[in-house]
Amino acid sequence: MIHAHDALFERAQIAAHNARFQAFVQSCVKRRNQTAAGNPLAGIEYFTMLIDNDNSSTDYFMARADAYLKVNNISAAHHDLAQALDLNSSLPDAWCKMGITLQKNNKLEDACYHWRRALQMGSREAAEYIYRYCAK
Repeated sequence: MIHAHDALFERAQIAAHNARFQAFVQSCVKRRNQTAAGNPLAGIEYFTMLIDNDNSSTDYFMARADAYLKVNNISAAHHDLAQALDLNSSLPDAWCKMGITLQKNNKLEDACYHWRRALQMGSREAAEYIYRYCAK
């Protein structure tokens, strides 16, 4: 038998949870808007919050990797691209961008391998990198 005081406590917990969730959503929207306005640091914060909430989305890791690349944080971008590829190895954009991070770390042979994988999956961008860096 549920006492009135238990039901009241449960409703208070639900209200507190809803308030926290609304604050989270508002914060995400604010950072998403800043990201859309060209603020990659806000994008990093935004996608970090989303990843903290759901680390099974390749989209979140890919978007945060893009933001890291914009601020030249190559190692963080590389890490996020590796996470995306661990979740789904059939992402030509992730393979291509992984090649970019490797090229920026002077690992051209590894970069060419990644670009070739991306090209096999249909990435036109990868073809440009292969032509520029790998064709000998």
